[in-house]
Amino acid sequence: MMLIDACCTIGAERDPEPPAEQLLREMDRAGVDRAVVHPPDRCFAWENEAGNELTTAAAREHADRLIPAVTVNPWRPEAWDRLRQALEAGGKVLTFAPGVQGFVVGSKKLDPILENLANNDIDVPIYIHTGHHSHAAPSQLFLLARRFPAMTFIMGHSGSTDYALDVVPVCRQSTNVYMESSFTGALGFVRRLADVGWEKGIMGSGFPYYDLSFAWSELRRLLPVERHEAVLGGNLGRLLGGVP
Repeated sequence: MMLIDACCTIGAERDPEPPAEQLLREMDRAGVDRAVVHPPDRCFAWENEAGNELTTAAAREHADRLIPAVTVNPWRPEAWDRLRQALEAGGKVLTFAPGVQGFVVGSKKLDPILENLANNDIDVPIYIHTGHHSHAAPSQLFLLARRFPAMTFIMGHSGSTDYALDVVPVCRQSTNVYMESSFTGALGFVRRLADVGWEKGIMGSGFPYYDLSFAWSELRRLLPVERHEAVLGGNLGRLLGGVP
């Protein structure tokens, strides 16, 4: 069984977020095999190229442990070109933070990027940081996922904390939306996942803003043992097309 953490943030030397090497030490402590690494906030907002280079370079250096998430601010006129370059450099997950990047998920701001993905037959999971602001409520993600039913969306943080009640109806009505656990509270996540379907669950710790070892120990404790393989790595591995 491969254990994969879907939500870890790393930083460069000037960032408050820790470097990849500290994340790897925390993963070793928790017995986690792989982790998706996201860039820090400044790289969501404007320094997109620096953030994408940060995550893809870390993944090249630690190819057996790290999976790079890449982003672009959709307000940039050359957004698709920048994102295409990041994918060619090794990006495996697209990540967007609407509250930082200044767009509403349910609007059509991401549509040109997603249309280019479809036109170029690029199939990657799309991670959306949801919750605690109306820019990225689960209901907004529902509208986006409905327009692009062939694409796969990961509901980062499962709408926590303000929109947790929206998660179950959105996921039940959206076959292409998956729940991710960071910041949700393990007990609430497990209860909602039981209503939605275990094949929709993806583990994420929220490192470094949340203790990685504690997040993993709590979900291991509360998740039915027979669901560990799927929720703690198998579901995400499948979305990634298999993880070597």
